[in-house]
Amino acid sequence: MPADEVDLDPSDLTVTWDGPEDPENPFNFPAKKKWTITLSACYVCFIVGLNSTAIAGAAEGVLARFSVSDDNFPNDYWPVAAWNAGAAFAPLFGVPLLEQFGVRTGFLLFYFLFFLFVIPQALANSFATLLVTRVIAGALASIVQNSVESVVADTFRTEAERNLPITLFVYAFLAGFTVGPVVGAAIASRLYWRWCV
Repeated sequence: MPADEVDLDPSDLTVTWDGPEDPENPFNFPAKKKWTITLSACYVCFIVGLNSTAIAGAAEGVLARFSVSDDNFPNDYWPVAAWNAGAAFAPLFGVPLLEQFGVRTGFLLFYFLFFLFVIPQALANSFATLLVTRVIAGALASIVQNSVESVVADTFRTEAERNLPITLFVYAFLAGFTVGPVVGAAIASRLYWRWCV
């Protein structure tokens, strides 16, 4: 039968549990497991946020390596702007995929792909390569960051239980971007700029 003639029953697409006490239901996980999942997701959110802005602390080294000048245009903004360009639009397409195929699977897949795109950033032989890989890394990282809310919503049952986990997510999200340039500058002052990506 052709794919366009297949009738899907909406109940086929609904996740159901074996009763309200099903141990596979994340709402029924032990508190330790819930917090391990939540804190791991917040840590990943913080780390990918560091990647977005740490390179700002090493701007001089980046420009010097690729012989790019700030004389006529502030080119030192491009590495951070490239990351943000990818991050601006990717969640519009990536986050709905998480809901379709599963938050856990999507979170791990996009984080793994993000991690892979850190390597070409660190090994880039041209300024253009650095920028393109940062656009892709920013796109992947933003999907990961925007999925942390889904992790919390799928793990904690009530709004009251979600208050602290969501607060920790917001702190991790903002701290990554805020601390990034400071960490990047500290690393660049002692090591090569490539350690900042």
